[in-house]
Amino acid sequence: MNENPYEIFQKEFPDLSKKFNELIEVQKSLKGMDSKTKQLINLAIQTANKNPQGVKLHSMIAKSEGATREEVLCAVVLNLHHSGLSSVLGCLPAAIDGFDEEIEKKHPKKEVPVAKTNQDNKIEYQGIIIDTHPEVYKPAEDTYLLINNLDINRKDEILEIGTGTGLVAIYAAERSSKVVATDINEKAVKCAMKNTITNHRYNVELKQGSLFEPVEGRKFDLILFNTPYLPTSEEDKLEEDLNAAFDGGLDGRDTIDAFIDHVKDYLKDNGRIQIVQSSLADVDKTINKLKELGFDASVSAGEKCFFEEIVVITGKLL
Repeated sequence: MNENPYEIFQKEFPDLSKKFNELIEVQKSLKGMDSKTKQLINLAIQTANKNPQGVKLHSMIAKSEGATREEVLCAVVLNLHHSGLSSVLGCLPAAIDGFDEEIEKKHPKKEVPVAKTNQDNKIEYQGIIIDTHPEVYKPAEDTYLLINNLDINRKDEILEIGTGTGLVAIYAAERSSKVVATDINEKAVKCAMKNTITNHRYNVELKQGSLFEPVEGRKFDLILFNTPYLPTSEEDKLEEDLNAAFDGGLDGRDTIDAFIDHVKDYLKDNGRIQIVQSSLADVDKTINKLKELGFDASVSAGEKCFFEEIVVITGKLL
């Protein structure tokens, strides 16, 4: 049976699942506590449920809401008397990983440049200056993994989906003919526009929209996508626009599969793709689907976390 458990629940008990979703929405709208406290409580709940993926996600969100490292870790450890030592030990590394994002490199190929963040929340990376925004995905290890393993030719016309702050698009534009960068988040498009101007990168075209909607009828040599790959239940969803950067659906594959289903229509002959995803979202399934569509596809880079591996999958249309 390949269906997600939550999809089975929705199908078999539609009225009950509807009421459950309504309950989640009501909980989100409660005004009795601030958003940071809500995320710390969610951290404790995910620990009690022995769900490291949920712990990592809420650790990242709690940090973005102003939680300190100590507050995040305490939210996990406070479960000790309730859920036992094994639950805490199973989730504590995920909380640290989510807050600190300390990654162990599995496939070191070269010395990797280090991103610097100053007091104004600007990021400097390989000579590129990036302004960030609280509701736009901030460049992280998966961003740098993609940048450091890009396969770009000088004459390439490139599409980047989910550009966020525009860092990947700007980096790629310095090494190619043109980049079209899109994002479903309007704030991300505005943030990326500001950053392209700051870095005098005028061969970047920015568009707002979901997946391939903004580039209907166009074809590219290379398509890049740091996918939203985190398995996300209804209660894990964010209220803000930032949710689109994380939310991969219950199995982490919703957006990945939608991308793969249509990507061939937007590639030139012998076109290539490079996408980022987590081992939590079934890397083999992605590679097999691409091969079925006529791609030569494989993992070209990866970084190991505590309970998952983030990988770059490179595919060439044969």
